[in-house]
Amino acid sequence: MSSSSEEKILAALKDAPEGIPSNQLKEFCNNEPVDKVINKLLGSRTVEMVSADAGGGFLLRLTKGTQLTDLTAEEQLVFSLIEESNTKGIWIKEIRDRSGLPETQMKRVLKNLEKKKLVKAIKAVGTTRKCYMLYNIEADESVSGGVFYSNQEVDSSFVQTLMDVSVVFLQKRHQKAFAKNEKKIDALKESCAHVSEVSEFIKSKNICTVAVNEADIDYILDLAWKHNRIYKTDTQGYYRYRPSKAGADGTTYAICNFCPVRSECHVGHKISPETCVYLTSVKNADPEDTTIDDLDYDSDY
Repeated sequence: MSSSSEEKILAALKDAPEGIPSNQLKEFCNNEPVDKVINKLLGSRTVEMVSADAGGGFLLRLTKGTQLTDLTAEEQLVFSLIEESNTKGIWIKEIRDRSGLPETQMKRVLKNLEKKKLVKAIKAVGTTRKCYMLYNIEADESVSGGVFYSNQEVDSSFVQTLMDVSVVFLQKRHQKAFAKNEKKIDALKESCAHVSEVSEFIKSKNICTVAVNEADIDYILDLAWKHNRIYKTDTQGYYRYRPSKAGADGTTYAICNFCPVRSECHVGHKISPETCVYLTSVKNADPEDTTIDDLDYDSDY
């Protein structure tokens, strides 16, 4: 017994998860009009149509995602496209292009989905355009801006508070280390704190009303370093306090003073203190072979 046109198409779609172009569907139809077969399948809600990315036409694919019984076929299609976008969201233009719906109908569908609290519209950081995602999920940081953004703007007071608290933590570590150790080199080593320690301290004080992770605190510490409030002692996440009246490290001064590319050296650039081979060699020098205790040592490295 031969398979029906609908069965043939469904079988073919199982091997083509991204869909089959409309101009290839005729070969699966048993001398039946293609549009009649497609309408039958759409009525069963086992398939959906989305616009092809290029070349016009559309793709027929097996229905994806969550199926909701109280939605129209158009609402279900738009809901599925939004669900696919996950935490990144989907731009309204992409919904229009992929659904193939006229703009007025698409906007009506989106309004209905919002009323039912199935989807929500948000403005991504750095743009005024709307993107849509499911109502009950949190937007990715690339869209929302992360914990340091509020209403698509940097929450400068929150950032400043975290920076101040982090610097005070390092300052107290610095004071204890120098009160305990007579040798400056030992005090400097003990005054260093890893980003994880600062992060745990901030969490223990319940300063934040939103969840912050270690990467967030590392961003804050890096910002404090760029403001010359602390030192970054290496690339492994260790920082220490920088006294307000910091002296010059004679070794670092001598190296940088005669560097042929010093005018091009800037933090974060291709030529920078972080990647300087000369500073790295100083950082890795054996303390026993230096007179570092005789120096007012305040270098980042």
